[in-house]
Amino acid sequence: MGACIIMLLILLSVQVPATNAGTVDPVLIAVLDTGIDAWHPEFAPGQIVAWKDFVSGRPDPYDNNGHGTATASLVAGENVGSCGTVPKMSFAPGARLAIAKVLDHQAAGTYEAVTAGIRWAITQNADVISISIGGGLPLVGGPLPLDMTAAIEEARAAGVLVVVAAGNGYLNAGVVPYPSWSAPFGNEPHALVVGGGTRESATLSTTSNTDPDISSWSDNVCIARFNTGGYMVGTGTSLAAPLVAGMAAKLIESGRAAGQPDDADRIEALLLYSARNSIDAPYAREGLGHLWVSQFEDARIYATTGTPTAVVRDAYDAQGPHARVDRDFRDAVLLLREAQDE
Repeated sequence: MGACIIMLLILLSVQVPATNAGTVDPVLIAVLDTGIDAWHPEFAPGQIVAWKDFVSGRPDPYDNNGHGTATASLVAGENVGSCGTVPKMSFAPGARLAIAKVLDHQAAGTYEAVTAGIRWAITQNADVISISIGGGLPLVGGPLPLDMTAAIEEARAAGVLVVVAAGNGYLNAGVVPYPSWSAPFGNEPHALVVGGGTRESATLSTTSNTDPDISSWSDNVCIARFNTGGYMVGTGTSLAAPLVAGMAAKLIESGRAAGQPDDADRIEALLLYSARNSIDAPYAREGLGHLWVSQFEDARIYATTGTPTAVVRDAYDAQGPHARVDRDFRDAVLLLREAQDE
C-alpha cells in the first residue's frame, strides 16, 4: 500500500415513495467507502449482492466508521426513516449494491485500495460507482496517480459511470481562479464530479470545492447512522455524490425498462443538461447547476422517452446566456483536462 492517505469528506454534526422495479438487467451500484452496516433498516435483505474488504480482508460486510453506511443509504436506501423535519431521501431505493471497503475505521486509506476497488466494481458489472473521498494532494490542481486515472478510464470504457464528491475544502482554499479543480478527482475528465448546496433552493454550500460538474443536496442531509438502526444529520459533498449516483442508477433502470439507450455517456449528459442555474452562480462554484427532485424528473422523462442528447442540451441552453456561458466553459475545461490527462 502507498503512503498517500485518503481522508473523510463528511462533516457530521418524508419519504420518497418508490420501488425498485424489476428489469431484465437490474442496475448495480458500487459504493467505495468504509463499508456498510448491512443490518440497518435502510437496506433490504439480499440488497447487498457483492462485498470486498480491501482493508482487512474480512468476508462479511461491516462498517467501523459510519461514513460508508451513510453514503450507501443515500445511494439506494429504502427511505424508511427520517431526521425529524428532514426527510431521508435516495433516488434508487432498493437497488442492488456492491460494497467495497477501501477506507479504515478512521476513513483513511490509500489510492491503491481505491484503485483496486474501482477495478473490482468493473468485474462485478457495476453500472454506477459512487466514491466520496478526499486526498493528500494539494486542494486544487495536481494529477491523480496514473493507475487510478487509468482505472477510472477503464470504468468509463466498460460503460460504468463514476460519480465522485468534489470535496469540502472551499473555505480553506479561498476563491481560486480557473483553472483549478477539486482534489482528488476534479481534474479527471472521465468522472462526474458533484459539488454541494442546500436541498431545493440550491444555495451553495460554504464547504464545497471549486469546479464541480454539477451540484446537489449536501447541507443538513438525513443519513443512516451505523450500528444504531437510527438516523442523523450530516453535511458535506460526501452526501451530494451518492444522491446523484442514485439518480444515475434510476435513469439507467428507466431507460432499460423502456428499451432506450442507457450508456454512461448518455446518462451523464442527461444529468448535466437537466441541472438548472438556480442561483446565477459562476461555473466554478456550482458546475452546470443544481440537481434535485424536479430536475431529476426531467432527466427520467428524457431517459424513458429516448430524447436525443442534443434536444436536452438545447433545453439547458434555453435558460439564458448564463447557462450557455457555463456550458461553454465546462466544454473548455474538459478539453484542457483531457489534454493534461494524455
